[in-house]
Amino acid sequence: MASNRVETLRPIYAEWARGNFASGQPPYAPDLVYTGFVPDGRVTTHGREEFLRWIREFFSHWDDYRVEADEFVQLDDDTVLVAGRQYGTGRQSGVKVEAPVFSVWIFRGEQVAGLHFDPDRERCSRRPACSEADRSGIRLFWR
Repeated sequence: MASNRVETLRPIYAEWARGNFASGQPPYAPDLVYTGFVPDGRVTTHGREEFLRWIREFFSHWDDYRVEADEFVQLDDDTVLVAGRQYGTGRQSGVKVEAPVFSVWIFRGEQVAGLHFDPDRERCSRRPACSEADRSGIRLFWR
């Protein structure tokens, strides 16, 4: 199970590289914790439904948005770092964007319990970790 984390993510990123985010949906846990970056700082969502609402809003600001993975690194049995690039055109501005993006995926069983996007590999590599005492609740903190 745990050894297939990278293989679970490869087809998802293959779809995301085509801009197909609906088809490349990972198995998000109901209590998913997501953190990401936005021009004004960071965003955090709690729960799958809140994350899906936020991501729909995020996509509404882009045309032709896609994410391509260049590297998958299994950090431990339940954690994968993905390095890649994001591309898109701002819907209102018309500005084309191409930028690095790094993500850390934390699995609990077969579901994604933590998902963290950052434009900085070093910062993302200091990945969120699950405290052993709260692994079922997936409390996250930066190392």
